[in-house]
Amino acid sequence: VIDLVENVLSGDSVIGFSGDPYVITKDGTWVYSGYVGRPLLTSDNEVGGTVFTLTNLSERKRKEEEKATQLRLEATSTLAGGLAHDINNLMVSVLGNAEILQMDLNQDSKTISLLSSIAHAAKRAGELAHQMLAFARLGKRNMEILNLNQIVNETLLSIGPSIPKKITLQKKLKSNLMDVEADRGQLLQAVLNIIVNSAEAIQGAGYIEIITTNVPSEIDDSVYICLIVEDNGVGMNASTLERAFEPFFTTKTMGRGLGLSAVYGIAKNHGGTVIMESEEGQGTRVEFCLPSVQHSNDKKS
Repeated sequence: VIDLVENVLSGDSVIGFSGDPYVITKDGTWVYSGYVGRPLLTSDNEVGGTVFTLTNLSERKRKEEEKATQLRLEATSTLAGGLAHDINNLMVSVLGNAEILQMDLNQDSKTISLLSSIAHAAKRAGELAHQMLAFARLGKRNMEILNLNQIVNETLLSIGPSIPKKITLQKKLKSNLMDVEADRGQLLQAVLNIIVNSAEAIQGAGYIEIITTNVPSEIDDSVYICLIVEDNGVGMNASTLERAFEPFFTTKTMGRGLGLSAVYGIAKNHGGTVIMESEEGQGTRVEFCLPSVQHSNDKKS
């Protein structure tokens, strides 16, 4: 039992205390804390209570959790990269042999059909391997100057008909958006995965807001080009959000493979970043940012 608590948490009185290192301030906010207790002596030199000195460690705790998540993703990406190389090499062999057999058996329509299925499966496996390499930041890139607005419009043109009609797509694309230097295929894949993830998180009617903007860096004079996608879907709790970028992790019955982990890898592969914020029942916000062309050139020089 705490008889007396002296507060050092930004001047707010502490009104509650839990068994773990969390305290609740008078405004109802729980904060992670470190604390030291010492006896409170009476005039008779007897212990009349305990004084606790608390330090707000919430920011340190948040950084430690971010670092742990980053290390886990780095380890996973290393594993994914090794597997992707092996899968890709195997599928090249399967595809090549299937095509050779197709040429040798051009009179047998049933066999040709079976070989076509094998070749198609091998190509799909190869595509998956390339996505895994993108996540692992080991994939080859064909870099070119691109405008993110154009990539967004192309993506919506291709997937728009597949988005349920009860979902409203709202676009706010900045007119003077700066260019980025990126691999076109990987950038299209990232935008597609983000929008599809938002659409699948909405049950029934809802909206997806798609925003592009130039964001000046708080550290130097560089500029990042950001795609922001917000939805009012089911959202995620803290434990689910922590695993959102892991390969093959999904909350759906049927997952779509790499999904957001590919987005993470593509962002890192281009010197960018991806940030996700979500709350259960309140929707999700994804920020996918790449350095502008000017920033890319500055880093190379």
